[in-house]
Amino acid sequence: MMPYEDIQIQLVDTPPIHEDTESWVYHLLRVADYLLLVLDLADDDIIVSTESYLPPLPQEHPAPAEGELPARPVQIVGCKLTSTALASGRQSQ
Repeated sequence: MMPYEDIQIQLVDTPPIHEDTESWVYHLLRVADYLLLVLDLADDDIIVSTESYLPPLPQEHPAPAEGELPARPVQIVGCKLTSTALASGRQSQ
């Protein structure tokens, strides 16, 4: 836990979400107070991949329907590494 002012913050790094993601990962997403999604910008089908692997993230549902995530702050960032950068251990510019 990381203290910040009067709260405790816990960062949880999950495995990548894909078609075979185990249910406990989705449970973490459901109970988290804040989500930071890191998307692979090198994926040519990024929108299709994201929509097919993540349940909908409702914006204004007071009580989520079964299979949906409750509304919460979600920040989405993108990361793109080239195969050359990965091989050398450097991030692309």
